[in-house]
Formats: sequence, structure tokens, C-alpha cells
Amino acid sequence: MLGILMDEKYKIIDANIVLPKAFVKLGKHKYMIKYIDEGCLRFSPALEFSKMQEGRDKVADKYEGSLFYPITELYVAPLLSDNEHEIKYGEPIKISDNAIQRLTSPIIQKIPFHCLYCYENPAINNIVSLQSYDKLVKEFPDYDTAVFIYEPLEFLNKITSKFEVYANYVKYTDRTPLKEELENDIHCLYYKRNEFKDQKEFRISLPRLRIDYPLNYQIGSLLKIAYSVPIKCLRYGTIIADNNNDFQRLKGECEKLGYKLGDVHHFSGLKK
Repeated sequence: MLGILMDEKYKIIDANIVLPKAFVKLGKHKYMIKYIDEGCLRFSPALEFSKMQEGRDKVADKYEGSLFYPITELYVAPLLSDNEHEIKYGEPIKISDNAIQRLTSPIIQKIPFHCLYCYENPAINNIVSLQSYDKLVKEFPDYDTAVFIYEPLEFLNKITSKFEVYANYVKYTDRTPLKEELENDIHCLYYKRNEFKDQKEFRISLPRLRIDYPLNYQIGSLLKIAYSVPIKCLRYGTIIADNNNDFQRLKGECEKLGYKLGDVHHFSGLKK
């Protein structure tokens, strides 16, 4: 469980979150090394997730952070007159008794966010892989390293020791929520469209802070709670073991499945 501490102004309380077995962070090797060694976490303003980035990264959701506001009456004001249809310039015309307006909050959109994937299987003494490997590699072609955080609660505690945090799973839906359905506006930043549901995303936000561009925050070394793996090793699976007995057991299972010696990897130095 993760307790969320906020004052009365924000009205965010304990979310009673059941955490996954591990978090996964994808990125370039040079940054993922700093991620583990120094706990150097990159937080981006929520607005970044709603923009389509230049280059090959085309996974942003332009509807993120949006809310629907009911409107009782909807009018338009024509910019040109049309005598044939008795339309006068600037004169309001009622076009609907009921409507819904999609809006985003620029204040909420500046809240820093850190995004992770959820891993539902044990990440120690197991064969780890990425089920959506092909899709992830296509979405993030420049990424070559995956960090597995196998102590998710300890990881979150390191962040909450330095910042006030709201953290939760992303909800996937094709229906933008109504403002009246949310306890707090920040919750609208935890919705994404169904086409992204394979991401199984978990988000960590710092609601008291506002940033205009991505910033790095350090929370201290993650060496005792995380390890890194080349992404290419996760297509079919790789062994992660903290003792030789489990490594030999898992290697035997791999060999029974037809993997040749050398196709499996032994990662030592993990927390025992």
C-alpha cells in the first residue's frame, strides 16, 4: 500500500494501491546507468505527454489531461452575413440545448510526472521478458536498456522521503472523464486511450511542483533495489538470479525449452 499525503486543499488521500511485482523503465544505456547509480529520475510536465514529439517518437496521446464539461446551451456567432438564409454577422445562433466541451488545465499540465511500466511477475530468480517487446521496440527505437525495479515500495518510499507524491495506475478508456466524476483535477492525468493499454503504465506525480520542461531529480542510489538488462535480451526472456542454485534451475528449464547454452544470462550482485 502507498499512502498519499496531501493537505486539505488538494483533497488527495491514501489511494490503497496494490503495487506490481516490479517497475520497468526503458531508456538509453547512458541514462539508465545514472538512473540506477544515482537515482537520477527524469520528470516531465504532464503537457509533454499530450504533445506529438518530433522524430520517430509518435506515442503521445493528445487527449491526455482533458476533461469534459457539460454545457446547457451552445451558440455560434457567424463571421459572415448570409442574407439568403437570414444570417447576420455576429448575431448568436443557438445550435444545441446540450453539449460537452473538452478543456485542459494549464496549471495541472505543468505538474512533473515520471512514468513506469508495471511487471506482474517476480523479477528476481525468474526468467524475465517483455510481452509487448515488438511494440515497445517500434515505439521507442532509440532505447536499448531496461531497468527492473524489483522493490517497488522501497523505490516509492525513496521518492516520498523527498517529495509529496501522488502515484497510481493509468486507467485506459476511450471516454474522456467528466469533471464532476473526479475527486481532484490531477486524476484526469491518469487516463489514456485504450490503444495504449499494453503499456500497463504507472505514474508518479509531484503535485506541489510546476515545471515548464523536463527536469532530473535525484533520490539516491537504486543499486540495492534495481538492475539493468539490454532490451534485446528480453524478447524471448533472460535469467535473473541472485544465487547459483536458482540460476542452474532456471538454466535447466531454458534448456528443456530448446535454448542453447549461451543464450541465457547470469546477473550477479543482486540483493539477497
